[in-house]
Amino acid sequence: MSREEFLLKLKDDRKFLKESNEHINKIMEMMEKGYDNDKIRGAFRKTKYLEEMTEFAKSRIKVRRKFSRYDQLWMDTYSASYSTPEIPAIYRSEKLRGRKILDAGSGAGMQSIFFSTNSKVTGVDLNMERVYMAQLNAMAYDSNANFIHGDIFQLGDVGGKYDTVFSDPLRGKTSEERFLEELSPNPLDILEYFSGVVGNFVFDLPPMIRQDKLSRLNGELEYLSLNGALQRLTSYSGSERKYSAVMLPSGLSFSSPKVDKNEDTGGNWSEILFVPDPSLFYSHLENQYCLSKGMKPVQREKRKSIFTAEGSIADSMGEYFRVVKSGDYEVIKKFLKGSKFGKIYLKYDSPDYYGEKNNLENGLTGNHSGYIFKIREEFVLCEKI
Repeated sequence: MSREEFLLKLKDDRKFLKESNEHINKIMEMMEKGYDNDKIRGAFRKTKYLEEMTEFAKSRIKVRRKFSRYDQLWMDTYSASYSTPEIPAIYRSEKLRGRKILDAGSGAGMQSIFFSTNSKVTGVDLNMERVYMAQLNAMAYDSNANFIHGDIFQLGDVGGKYDTVFSDPLRGKTSEERFLEELSPNPLDILEYFSGVVGNFVFDLPPMIRQDKLSRLNGELEYLSLNGALQRLTSYSGSERKYSAVMLPSGLSFSSPKVDKNEDTGGNWSEILFVPDPSLFYSHLENQYCLSKGMKPVQREKRKSIFTAEGSIADSMGEYFRVVKSGDYEVIKKFLKGSKFGKIYLKYDSPDYYGEKNNLENGLTGNHSGYIFKIREEFVLCEKI
């Protein structure tokens, strides 16, 4: 039986759905305990559709930290990798509260499911398997989101039915540089097709795409982080350009009509260092934000920037570190011996991260964590505030 037929049977037979969920979650447990495929097949030798169940078990393991009801979800490998996690999806749902949303290319349906708590939403996808997955996932979350199989460019007259088109398009192959044209459906095609019919457009874009590649998408560009990692770049249509950084789960944010393309300033540093949240860094808002807090730039690197501060401020969009010791590598290594530190984390690009980390941790018996920055040629040992 094909996966599509398996999903259809799940959708139409509640008893079969319940039994399959139980089997898949048992397979998950066995996988996490290290059982190999032969032992799993032996335990389920009388079970039909074991291959399909095993694949869904792998996906559930992958999304268990992204969704509260992961043990009831149905996702293929792509959906498990790219579906918007629950916390950002809830944030977006609140931001677009009260809309009539068309989700163009809804995939496994997770963003639409969370949209449905505050808005009326219909998801459309060309892939029948993903439509079935979305319908099953809506059942898991008791959602009234509607999912249909079809082509968004062949829906006929949609005038008045929707006020917002949302799209989280399929990504192309990973490359050094991202372009709108590699996305499917292409946001520019959606804009051209629905302009004059629907007034609002929201696009989920690859976070690393260069801002100068987005000049044809007007309105807000919002960079969103989750637990200290960049998660999403979202374009919200509007008359004027605005850049925003949002840090979840705290909800702290910062916006500006312009951004600064900052370079390494080579500034001096003092007792306290501050590393802005990735949402600030990748939006190029970190300089404006930090200067507004009285901080001074020290160094901008490939994946982060470093500022210096006179003290720490509660509810800041980033992390504070107190300098403990600075010097060359051997000075830091010698200082660590017999210190309060036991775990060391390198906050600079190292060609041998784990080798250097293990070398520095060798013989340490403390219970504190140390963080080592490299500011130009100097190593700086810090503790997190």
